[in-house]
Amino acid sequence: METIKNLLNKIGLLLYQHRATTMLLTMIGWLGSVDIYHKLLQDGHSMPLQTIKWASIALLFALLLTLLIGCKNKVIKVIGILVSILYASLAIINAISYQFWGFGISCRMFTIIMESNERESGEFINHTIGNFASIDFITNLAIFLAIAALLIWSVKKLCKEKPYLILVGIIGLIGVVASGLQLQNTTEKKNVNILLRSLIDYRRTHQNLNSTSDNNWGVDENKLLESLNGDYVIDNVVIVIGESASRNHHSIYGYDLNTTPKLQEKSDELVIFNDAISSYSTTSESMKMFFSYKNYSTHKGEWYEYPSVPSIFSHLGFKTYWISNQEKMGHFGGCEDYFSSKCDSSAFVGMLFSGDNLQEKYDEALLPELSKIMKNPGKKLVVLHLMGSHGEYYRRYPKEFARFTEKEIADRGRDYLTRSKKKTIAEYENSILYSDYIVSNIIDTIKQYNQQKTMMIYFSDHGEELYEKRDFAGHSNGYVDIPFIIWTNEATRLQLGEKYKEITQSIDDPISIENLPDFLLGISDIKYQMYDPTLDFTSPSYRLEKRFADDAVYIKGQCD
Repeated sequence: METIKNLLNKIGLLLYQHRATTMLLTMIGWLGSVDIYHKLLQDGHSMPLQTIKWASIALLFALLLTLLIGCKNKVIKVIGILVSILYASLAIINAISYQFWGFGISCRMFTIIMESNERESGEFINHTIGNFASIDFITNLAIFLAIAALLIWSVKKLCKEKPYLILVGIIGLIGVVASGLQLQNTTEKKNVNILLRSLIDYRRTHQNLNSTSDNNWGVDENKLLESLNGDYVIDNVVIVIGESASRNHHSIYGYDLNTTPKLQEKSDELVIFNDAISSYSTTSESMKMFFSYKNYSTHKGEWYEYPSVPSIFSHLGFKTYWISNQEKMGHFGGCEDYFSSKCDSSAFVGMLFSGDNLQEKYDEALLPELSKIMKNPGKKLVVLHLMGSHGEYYRRYPKEFARFTEKEIADRGRDYLTRSKKKTIAEYENSILYSDYIVSNIIDTIKQYNQQKTMMIYFSDHGEELYEKRDFAGHSNGYVDIPFIIWTNEATRLQLGEKYKEITQSIDDPISIENLPDFLLGISDIKYQMYDPTLDFTSPSYRLEKRFADDAVYIKGQCD
């Protein structure tokens, strides 16, 4: 009994002597749960209850780490310091990610990192650095540091040993109970601590990526497509995927700078949809939705468990082509590699992967490849993936398209807009202007084959935040408002008849491009067990009650 009492006294003395370390680690632990805590409050959970819960869990882990750091055994002490450094790093990354992009460390983050390549990572870092100087970030950082400093000073200077140990003991016991209850919840147990969350989500992400690498691609698509039958009435389907192109920055949608003059000249030939969104604000996640039959409404599970759009068209007798100005592979593969491999032919006109000797090219490099393909006989599905408005916007267009400068960018009450930030916005507008030129030239290219029934669909994978509501630019959670435009030649319009009329009557319908496969089959009345007329926006049965963006219900106007 005396031995236990002496041990408890030693532990108590150690914890008291290192109380400043405990408080610092508690604040760090809070950063590691800030996204979970904030989401629970947004969902209507009790603020006092959630505050006690996450503060007690943060303190519990801080006490455990303090014991390791304060141990006299050098090996244990070093382990404690290393784990604490890792803990702090993960917590800081979690908080910054949530502040900037609306999500913390998760499968989503790991997927983005693992499917990115060296060039993308470098551009992302360069593009993001400026956001650290934003007013919001500096304000939040100052608040956190002030609270942390006040807490550490108060505990260090004002707390006596016995009251301190009683208080942290009570809170620590609450943390034990809260952690135990959290671990009992199968869906939420990983959120008990940032270390556990990171370990579980990294493992899950790695398993998912392994499922789509090499030849282990999940399912037999041929079996899934057995019920697919019918004669596709269009000869050529050309799908043009833009990159980071926000609908709100296109003059064809009413933006005050003339960023889409070429498409506006062709407006009589276009069907321009006014309310289209993507499912995610990142390329990989968005593409997995619109190029597979997975959706939020009816087809859940993993995206690779469903047939891909290229495989669907191959089954219908089309020759399928993939032409991309983006890189083929990320660090651990990716959906670009996956979907392009489903095509009969693929061409990557720029870098195949980071580090090769091919030069980075502008999107006009796609046009000669398209011309070659259009000369081929037979029915064709052609996918063109633009570099568009990716990352460092000034790198996306030739100098002759640098028409907009910071002088054209209006403040509109945004006091945080410096000259440098206006320059960034202007560079983004120039990238949209160049994409307008590219899409217009794609139309002109396929127009040369008017004897063939051809449809072109242009949309972006997601939008982009450009200092609209806060001092931030880049990919951002919920920024999914995108252009969605269809061009058809006269032969196609005649062939489609009433169906074309239904397309034109759908321009104001709420659309999510995750339902692209249903639209593509519906316009030609192809029979398929997975086809759902309620998700085909040209069908009289169409009713999309909810749209989702970044795993949350989309609210119209949230990107304005």
